Amino acid sequence: MTGATAGAWDPAAQAARLELLADGLSFPTSLAFDDAGTLFVAEAGLPFAGAPPGGKVWRLRPDGRRDLVAEQLRPPVNGLAWHAGCLYASGGDVGYVRRIQPDGSQTVILDQLPGPGNYHTNMVAFGPDGKLYFSQGAMTNTGIVGLDAYELGWLRRLPHPHDLPGYDIVLTGENVATRNPLAADQAAQALTGAFSPFGTPTHPGQRLPARLPCTAGIMRCDPDGWPTTSSCRPPSGRCCGSRRTPPPSSSPSPLPRGIPTRGTCSWRCSATSNP
Repeated sequence: MTGATAGAWDPAAQAARLELLADGLSFPTSLAFDDAGTLFVAEAGLPFAGAPPGGKVWRLRPDGRRDLVAEQLRPPVNGLAWHAGCLYASGGDVGYVRRIQPDGSQTVILDQLPGPGNYHTNMVAFGPDGKLYFSQGAMTNTGIVGLDAYELGWLRRLPHPHDLPGYDIVLTGENVATRNPLAADQAAQALTGAFSPFGTPTHPGQRLPARLPCTAGIMRCDPDGWPTTSSCRPPSGRCCGSRRTPPPSSSPSPLPRGIPTRGTCSWRCSATSNP
């Protein structure tokens, strides 16, 4: 990892001087600075090329030495941000956002975000409104689960989760025919539509409600993970991971339209805008 001398850009000046800040890192993905200017770096934690599994966060000293702040984060760690005295790490094949105190203690902010798929939960950012914004990657390249999942060295699975729309949509009924590797007959074909599980066709005019969390979108929540709209807060039970106490089925749902009510943390997110 290298750095360049900071300052106003002068196109007539010589090329920026690079200085080695740290080496020996395994797939570093993200940097963050605390209020005192201390530099933190995150390692993805993907076990490629003999790298040790599990994401890590390091604190870099001015002399180049480093201190371990957190380890065994679910890979890949894709983002690291500093806010209000804490680090926020994000990523995972099944997405998450964790708050990391300077002493290394951790709090789950969001968990069980969509995945695993082609892309992941990415870096978080805090807006001037104090909200936590995060982007969620797509499960596919086209909106349709296809055989390309077999070709991704870190995925290599089928079926895997399909994409979820962030707005109510109406499908045109476009379906894609592929070989069906899940069938005993090697000549079998699968017909798959958009925003649907592998092997599930769609039809023209089919309506799909918005889902939160969605894929290929930007969402926000309060820094503690609660939705930004008070009406989204559950009547009982707080989700601090992948489990919660759901409201009784006979109770009217306090959730906005399109937010699923299954036992996940999905109702903790809110869309950045309304359709």
